[in-house]
Amino acid sequence: MSQATILAEIKTLLETVTDIGNVHDYIRSTYFWNQFFAEHQDGTKILSWEISRVGTAQALATVGAVEDLYHLTHSFVIVGHMSLSDELETEKTFQSLCDTIQDSFREDDNLNGTILPIQPPNKLQIKSVGHANYAGILVHHAVLTIDLVERVGG
Repeated sequence: MSQATILAEIKTLLETVTDIGNVHDYIRSTYFWNQFFAEHQDGTKILSWEISRVGTAQALATVGAVEDLYHLTHSFVIVGHMSLSDELETEKTFQSLCDTIQDSFREDDNLNGTILPIQPPNKLQIKSVGHANYAGILVHHAVLTIDLVERVGG
């Protein structure tokens, strides 16, 4: 198990969500807005999710054993963007998509055995849902977070 393996499992799980759009396993960076939009479009609209680890806490789980056992708690952020249309009531669609993502993580709370099952298990949090401005284009914006524990050594 590693941070890269956990990241790949998060991406795989997100890609199973119906109408998820584009899923990137890193925060995309571009020099030009037209390139940014091309990387975040799903058909004719912006719909994408970016996943990144924002930190890792390390804790010693055992002392004096043959080999020390550590728990690494990786903190991941998932940032979503979707085109906004009042006429199409996309606010409702985006909110529902966030809920569906949260449900998917609840149904697979150990990411196919990739992370350490802890009690109580860490759950995906919807930290914020709102709007953001990208090059003068208003989009829906969400920040989801989850802390996942990896066992190292032992």
